[in-house]
Amino acid sequence: MYMNRTRKLCSVLCLGSSLTAACHEHVALQAPTSEAPEAARVEAYSKLRPLSYHETTTWMAGDLLGTTTERHVDYLQLAGGQRLYYPEDILDVVPIDSPAARAASDSRSNRQLGNGLQLGGAAALTAGIALALFSLFTVDASGNVNTTPLYFGLGITGVGLGLFTAAHFVGNSAADDASTAFETYEPSLRKQLDLCLEDEHVHDCR
Repeated sequence: MYMNRTRKLCSVLCLGSSLTAACHEHVALQAPTSEAPEAARVEAYSKLRPLSYHETTTWMAGDLLGTTTERHVDYLQLAGGQRLYYPEDILDVVPIDSPAARAASDSRSNRQLGNGLQLGGAAALTAGIALALFSLFTVDASGNVNTTPLYFGLGITGVGLGLFTAAHFVGNSAADDASTAFETYEPSLRKQLDLCLEDEHVHDCR
């Protein structure tokens, strides 16, 4: 297995992670039990074994947070032709207590948390900016601009930026867990199928 890393340099004002939408579907994997005939398990391994996984690392340079990195584990390529974009898709073909299964579950949890933080950050930024702009059109009894909504708006905007920052770090944690899940997938798959690897050939461990 090898990892193909694509690195891009982006010079942007880092105000937080942008919202991203999932554009890939989950893949349903199936594997025979360890009690199945050896031939069936070896055939399953030949299709489910990993060939490579691909990762993108992005450097973001900004005035507020300095230079930060953001990792995305793009997909795991299987010998049968499937591409796994979600690490939790391996859960049906690895032992539940295996390192790959634990990392896949952690990655899913962190990704969902990161998505929630991004949505919250977007909502807070929108509300904060709208409130700040609204203050420009409100005046008090003396004819002066009412600054109270402005300060509230700036405060809410700050909360939004904080949520985006938290989403960035949680997203990197999800990528780390996904990387661990894909790196440990092959031995976990063989454990599920009760197969041993010897001289690049798999056979029944019994």
